[in-house]
Amino acid sequence: MSPANVLLVEDDLDIRELIHVTLRRAGVALHPVGSGEAAVAHLDLHPVDLVILDIVLPGMDGWGVLRAIRSVPERTQLPVLVVSVLDASDRLTDPHLAHLPKPFRPSELARLVEHLLSPPTEGPP
Repeated sequence: MSPANVLLVEDDLDIRELIHVTLRRAGVALHPVGSGEAAVAHLDLHPVDLVILDIVLPGMDGWGVLRAIRSVPERTQLPVLVVSVLDASDRLTDPHLAHLPKPFRPSELARLVEHLLSPPTEGPP
């Protein structure tokens, strides 16, 4: 099975490196970008299985990226993990969104990524 493709949208190089090291251990193919505009451009060219999204970004912020993601019908169910110092809990009405506040434990990040990449479980037949 090929590794999951994860787009990381994070402008802080230290956090980007922490996430890279954490997810490399989990066997994830990470594609880091440092701005919202770069994230949208990447998504237009490459399919991904998950987006890890900071909110505070130069230029287009994370909410703008999320609107761009959800504006494409094929991406309405793309899992997005918001990793931010901002409290995003009041904006997480989308069932395909999760929030991890900064600072975070690498083990919690790995657990959430694994959960978001897992296929949905079906109920009894």
